[in-house]
Amino acid sequence: GWWVDFVMKWFIKGIKNYTLFKGRASRTEFWNFILYWVIFYVIIISIDRALGFNFINLRALPFSEYIPLASLYEEVGLLTFMYRPLTLLPSLAVISRRLHDTNRSGWWCLTCVTPLVIILIIFLCKKSDENENNFGPKPIIWW
Repeated sequence: GWWVDFVMKWFIKGIKNYTLFKGRASRTEFWNFILYWVIFYVIIISIDRALGFNFINLRALPFSEYIPLASLYEEVGLLTFMYRPLTLLPSLAVISRRLHDTNRSGWWCLTCVTPLVIILIIFLCKKSDENENNFGPKPIIWW
């Protein structure tokens, strides 16, 4: 329906702007991007498992202790293994723009791989600056 089309536009916008680390992203843009990122991730994991593609042993990889998925699954499929690296840059870009919307440096997005991730999540949930800030004008939410 129209709701799916509306939310999907935010995900597509996030993917298209994968190199855009300047400017601001509203909470709506950020959380709708994350919603579809998770939905696609679950679908890809399901496809890999249904087709029996789970053949990459994550725990055998170098530095596997730094791969969050390795703590959940011992083996994953090729689609699952490729999805996260392919969506890493768009994810970091939208996180950076969301941080800018709260008048914080985009460098905070690097805390997503540290125990400080809880601080990052709090920042991402904060209300947007109502006016122009150091990173540009308030984003316009288009319906």
